[in-house]
Amino acid sequence: MVRGEFGKSGSVRGRPFLKKVHSRLRRMDDQSADWLRSQFMTREDKVYFAPNVFAFYPHNWPRGGPRVLVAKEYFDEVLFTGSRHSHSDFHAYSDMGSNLLQLCIFGSWHQMTMRSVLQQRIVTKVIIDLMVADLVAVGKLQNVASSLGTSVHNLYNWIGKSGRSDRFRREYDRHVQLS
Repeated sequence: MVRGEFGKSGSVRGRPFLKKVHSRLRRMDDQSADWLRSQFMTREDKVYFAPNVFAFYPHNWPRGGPRVLVAKEYFDEVLFTGSRHSHSDFHAYSDMGSNLLQLCIFGSWHQMTMRSVLQQRIVTKVIIDLMVADLVAVGKLQNVASSLGTSVHNLYNWIGKSGRSDRFRREYDRHVQLS
């Protein structure tokens, strides 16, 4: 589901965004390319997206909900979706003095185990991120948002409303061919 495959000539088959990442790697300096490669795992010629996620309970837990952070580059350098225009409800986690962005995990997750938060919210969000990245890679994100009657900025909130994820999936399938 969240993977691609290396072809015989070193090409990548599967998700359009993986093809874009693969072609970009060839033009990057070694340090940047190494960081980008660290977001993926390769097993038996299959490429799996495995972004680095930093998850923890804050000092005021359970009053404060769990925190889930990703590198700022997750949106701009890996997915090409931009952290500001379509993820405006994410904010820099600046008190850690780092380059991390906190993912918005809507709902009341205060009493949940970290395992539940990761399984029920973060994995689902990463899958939607991949679908958005595929739409960016094929140049159809704006078209899909328009056909759903929303904007790119509000797309995540739109998908999260009851019954809408199936409609998003149909639009995604119409525009993205996983080869």
